[in-house]
Amino acid sequence: MSFDWMDAARPAGAAERGAKARRAQCVAEIRERAALLRRLGHDHDYTLRRCITNQAWAWESSGTPPVSEDEIRAMVGGVYGLSG
Repeated sequence: MSFDWMDAARPAGAAERGAKARRAQCVAEIRERAALLRRLGHDHDYTLRRCITNQAWAWESSGTPPVSEDEIRAMVGGVYGLSG
């Protein structure tokens, strides 16, 4: 007996949409975490270290994170009003 749901084909572009959604979720999470840590009174260096290590921990068994360390630096710098 066969079941249709066992051989379901993925819709075209599903992997690409999933990758974009994961990236958007990671960006939002990093910005929210940086803003929260700033409101709690932590300095830029602590917040940057915390965001980078949280991202590394979250993706250590899942592969490459969708956001690079340079992008995290830019996001945290934006939260703290730093340029470059």
